[in-house]
Amino acid sequence: MQFTLIGNPENRRCQYFIAAVKSQGFTAPFVVSYLDILQQKVDLTNILAQTDYLKIESPGENRAVSQAFLKRGVEHPLLGPAAAISLSEIQQLPFEKGRIQFLRQHHLGFVHFLDQLQKAIEAQAQLKLMNSIKGIQLMFDKTACHQHFVQHQIAVPSALYTIQNYEDLRSKMQIKGWQRVFIKPIHGSSASGVIAFRTKGNKVQAITSVELVKEQASFKLFNSLKIRIYNDATEIAHLVDTLAKEGILVEQWIPKASLEGGSFDLRMVVIGGKTQQVVVRQSQSPMTNLHLGNQRGTIEEVKALIGLEKWQAMQLLAEQAAASLPKTLYVGMDVMISNTFKKNYILEANAFGDLLPNVFINQMDTYTSTINYIKKQKYA
Repeated sequence: MQFTLIGNPENRRCQYFIAAVKSQGFTAPFVVSYLDILQQKVDLTNILAQTDYLKIESPGENRAVSQAFLKRGVEHPLLGPAAAISLSEIQQLPFEKGRIQFLRQHHLGFVHFLDQLQKAIEAQAQLKLMNSIKGIQLMFDKTACHQHFVQHQIAVPSALYTIQNYEDLRSKMQIKGWQRVFIKPIHGSSASGVIAFRTKGNKVQAITSVELVKEQASFKLFNSLKIRIYNDATEIAHLVDTLAKEGILVEQWIPKASLEGGSFDLRMVVIGGKTQQVVVRQSQSPMTNLHLGNQRGTIEEVKALIGLEKWQAMQLLAEQAAASLPKTLYVGMDVMISNTFKKNYILEANAFGDLLPNVFINQMDTYTSTINYIKKQKYA
């Protein structure tokens, strides 16, 4: 059986996948870089013709790949009000680490790439995708994915879909009677651009990892590993207005259950329909992402707090959500239980959410568990 991986070869994700495939007794996978495909330096048709299983890995953390996606998104008809950049400007774009910009143009370029890849895959009858392109595209559109879960009766926080700007946000929150919401860029990942926003009378507050940097008469937005709190309405309005042009999903902020180390949610990796590796993410802030310096709790602590029945209900919700997605073998589900312990919610579905280093079940990490599942299906 021949596996092929499309990814950024220098990224640790690729190394984990290669090790997983070899550990299960298969020959080393073909590794094809995004950049080589984008620059037409590889005979993809020939490689796919020799492939049984294809894994599409995250294209992140590679500037040249990001720029190539921006080029594919130039003058795209679905750009709408989003900030855009021309081909000549992309060539001159300075490197500014963590800068949040051109999210929609980048996303549309990625979708265009995946659409072309789909056509190449359809010509290969023997080839199976580990995660379908349709599923990946759905998970990279938070609004579409939220609507999908609502349609499939999967519990998600209530949401507002078409917020135009800060004034529109305040108005619609008032109509709903909401004082606290999460604002999420619909094409973001890893908490990029996410804002926990709350109001109390005339007072407003935004808690976020976004750093707002003023340069002359304008502002720039940057990802940061430090949580920041903004209390100035003008600054918050600029944050919301900028992100709203790229597209945002606004969800009701539901208080999470807490352990001693803070409130928590779970990253549950569902493989072949069953919850496998799980990480408990704890935080004193509303953002639980581990890369923001938050700590891992233990599964034993959660089970002791909520009981086995509620734990199994969280697993079941993750599995139901995964099963609703188009041909998705593995997915990272972010799941929470409310502080009353009465209701569970899916917060997000992550197409590339299987990166959980050093989290093992039966001495296997997430990558190995996925390959092992395929192996068992083959020889069942």
